[in-house]
Amino acid sequence: MISQSMAGYFEHIKNKIYIDKYPASIIRLDNLRDSIILEFGAGRGNDAKFLIESVGVNPANMFFIESDIFYFVDLVDNLENFFESSLETHFFPGNVLSNYYPNEFANFVYANNFLHCLGYKTLEEIKSFEQGDKVRCVFRETYRLLKENGIFFGRTLSDYVDIGCLAFLEDQSYKSEGDKFFIRTAKALQTGELIGISSVTLETYAREVGYKGLYSEIKPRLGKPVEDLYFRIEK
Repeated sequence: MISQSMAGYFEHIKNKIYIDKYPASIIRLDNLRDSIILEFGAGRGNDAKFLIESVGVNPANMFFIESDIFYFVDLVDNLENFFESSLETHFFPGNVLSNYYPNEFANFVYANNFLHCLGYKTLEEIKSFEQGDKVRCVFRETYRLLKENGIFFGRTLSDYVDIGCLAFLEDQSYKSEGDKFFIRTAKALQTGELIGISSVTLETYAREVGYKGLYSEIKPRLGKPVEDLYFRIEK
């Protein structure tokens, strides 16, 4: 199963860090310091680098899956100095459903801007998956990977699009690059290129696979037609 980011996404997030802006109700970064962390859709590794350099997370406890081979190379280049000769153990270029890591492997699975990228389908996936099924598969895999009392947490796009805000941005004669990006994002949610998920749906998927607790928090983006859904799901 392959995820694919919207065109222009990696350029948009080139130097951005996200994990430092997570609400404390979702994750306290100090809790990650001595834990095994597996990141789905690790991108360029900006968050991982922040955790190592600013939070004090031990690189030996960090593991990554990135399906986009171009950005997988970027990820390794960005972080390889922290991992020395053990790159093949910590970085996996491929499908998050690969069973590459063993059962009850991690204390935390982290997925920032990953779930909503599951709208992309290969020809094989068109025959095999509906959008919701792909998200369910990820939930089952995170449940398998987490130790008892482990946490699956992250950030994704909710299923809400502010139609009025979208129309306003589209009508502007001048649009910043940020405006253009969020217009494309909102339209991608409307067409299914990106998957928007409500907190109710998120909880349904979590309960289906056996998770015992979920907390989610919506953060609207001021002046933007989309909103972020932060989540913390406890095994």
